[in-house]
Amino acid sequence: MVAVCAALTLLPALVALVGNWINFPRFDSMRRLREQDAGVRLPREIETRHGAWGKVSRAVVKRPMLSFVGVTLTLILAALPTFTMELGQSSAFQLPESRFVHSFEIVAEDFAAGMESPIRIVLRGDAATADNAAEIEAELAQNPVFGPATVLISEDGSVIMIESPLTVETSSAAAQIAVSDLRSTSTFARAGNDVLVGGGPAEVYDFGQVLRDSLPKVLLFVLSLSFVVMMLAFRSITVPLLSVFLNLLSVGAAYGSVVLVFQHGFMADQLGLIQVESIVNWLPIILFCILFGLSMDYHVFVLSRIREAWDRSHNVDESIVDGINHTGHIITGAAVIMMAVFGSFAIGHLAEMQQMGFGLALAVFIDVMLVRSILLPAGLKLLGKSAWWWPGALHWVPNLQIEGHATTQA
Repeated sequence: MVAVCAALTLLPALVALVGNWINFPRFDSMRRLREQDAGVRLPREIETRHGAWGKVSRAVVKRPMLSFVGVTLTLILAALPTFTMELGQSSAFQLPESRFVHSFEIVAEDFAAGMESPIRIVLRGDAATADNAAEIEAELAQNPVFGPATVLISEDGSVIMIESPLTVETSSAAAQIAVSDLRSTSTFARAGNDVLVGGGPAEVYDFGQVLRDSLPKVLLFVLSLSFVVMMLAFRSITVPLLSVFLNLLSVGAAYGSVVLVFQHGFMADQLGLIQVESIVNWLPIILFCILFGLSMDYHVFVLSRIREAWDRSHNVDESIVDGINHTGHIITGAAVIMMAVFGSFAIGHLAEMQQMGFGLALAVFIDVMLVRSILLPAGLKLLGKSAWWWPGALHWVPNLQIEGHATTQA
C-alpha cells in the first residue's frame, strides 16, 4: 500500500521536477521529446514496425494457431511432472555441512533419526486405560518405523502419554505414512477424540494436510477475484477467461519444472541444486500466490495498452502489435530484475530456498518470454473482435477503464 501511494503521488511529483532530463543520457529520447513539443511525431506504423517486440508480435499474429498450440503443448508437457509431486518438509540431512548436521548423523546412525522429536500419543478420559495403552504399544512394536515406547501416566491416572522415537527422519515420507497408519488403527477408531497423536512427525503430517485442503480454496478465491477484477477493468468476458488460462499454464509449468529438477533430479547437479525426496509443503501455495500476482501485473499492463489501441483503431492486428511493442521492453526489464532477485535464493544451500528461488525465476521467464510475447497475442488474434465482447445484459456494470475513457480517431 505504501508503494502504491508513493507511485501515485511522490513519483509523478519527482518526474515533473526533473522534467525532460528524466531521459538523460538517451539523446534519441530527448530528440523525440523536442519533436513532439514542436508538433512532429513519427507515424504509429513506423514506430510499431521498427520495434523489436513489434516484429515478434507481427510474426505471431501471422501464424496464431501454430504459435498458440505449440507453446501451449510445451507448457502442458512441462507441467506434467506436477502430478508426481510429493510434499514434505526439509530434512536435517539436506542442510549444508556443519557441526549440527554431523552430530545429527551420529544420532541417526547410533540411536534413531527421530530421537530428537518423538511421536507422542495421548490417551485421556475413558480411553486412558491400561488395555488401550498396551494395545497401542503392541501396534507400535509391529511397525519398524517406531522405536522402543515409553509410557507416562499422570498422578490421577486420567491421562496416559506414550512416547516413541522414530527410526526414520521426522519429515520423511515413511514417517508421514506411519502417522497416517497409526491414526487408522482400531484403537483410534474406537476411542475417537480421546486418543490424540502429537509430536514432530504428527505436526509435519497435519501441516501438510491443512495445506492440501487449503490449496483448492486458495485457487478458487484467487482465480475468481482475478476474473472479476479483469472483467470490470477491461469490460470483457473472454479476455479474463484467456488471462486465467494463460496464468494457470505458466504456474503449472513452474510447478512441473520444480518437481522435475528437485524431486526427480533432472539437471540438478549441473545447476548446483539439491535433489530431495519431496517438495517443501508450503511451496505450492506460496508459489501460486506470488506468481499469479506477478503474472497478472504484467498481464494488466500489456492488455491496458492493447485495449487502448483497440479503442482507437478497432484493428485487431494493429492493436496487438502496438500493445506488445510498447510494453515489451518495460516488462522485459522488470522481469530481468525479478529473475535476478529470485535467482539469488537458488544460489544458497538450503533446499527449500532453492526450490522457491528456482520456481519463481523460471516462472517469470516463462511468463514474459512465452506467455506474454507469444500466447497472449496469438490468443487475442484467434479471438479477434470477440476478445472485447461485452454482453448487453451487463450494461448496468460500471465502466472502470484502467486508462480512462477511450478516445477514438476521426
